[in-house]
Amino acid sequence: MPTFIEYFSFVFYASGPIVGPIFEFCDFKNWIEFEGVYKDLPRGGSGMIVLFESMKQLLGAFLCLGIYVGLSVFYGLSIHFCGTQEFRTWKTIWHRIGYYFAAMTS
Repeated sequence: MPTFIEYFSFVFYASGPIVGPIFEFCDFKNWIEFEGVYKDLPRGGSGMIVLFESMKQLLGAFLCLGIYVGLSVFYGLSIHFCGTQEFRTWKTIWHRIGYYFAAMTS
């Protein structure tokens, strides 16, 4: 019988829906504990190596967030502009596609 935390970690596993086919709890537990067929999986580094890599990823995420907020706030992205006649002839097709996708999320 799984513990309360084991059960909820399986139920709320974020990548579960992305994986596609359903996998059983015993496979999930073996993967978490590196047992069975998962015992030879490579493990990550430890200590400062992991910390520096995590900080590098975090800074990259903040950089992308800053670019997005800068574009949407200061550039004034508007989804309504995408439906105008002016937008159809505005810059190149790649500019229009990029603007459209950025405006859809702002």
